[in-house]
Amino acid sequence: MDRTAFAELDATMTAVEGYAELVMDRAFDGETEDLRARLDNRRNASGPVTRLLRRALGLGVKREQYERGGAFFTAVADARGLRAAGRVWDQPENLPTEDELDNPSRWLARMS
Repeated sequence: MDRTAFAELDATMTAVEGYAELVMDRAFDGETEDLRARLDNRRNASGPVTRLLRRALGLGVKREQYERGGAFFTAVADARGLRAAGRVWDQPENLPTEDELDNPSRWLARMS
């Protein structure tokens, strides 16, 4: 797989993971607080065996996708609402680029 294709796949997976985080946090109006706490506790487990397993399985990358994607969608939803965040899925061209994931205002400007 070439670097460009991998970067596009990573950006897409980051968007998927981030949107799932946003939906879980906002769509259920606090009903998932217990689930959120358990997920965060599991993600933050920091024993040496856990860190080794995460590294070996590539789960550190997955956590980064959750956090990066979550930050992107939180910024978009805070600025324009959940409906605007959902525009990412309207067509392939709406997916955020690598740069836009770190700069949601650029994605918002492109979608205006």
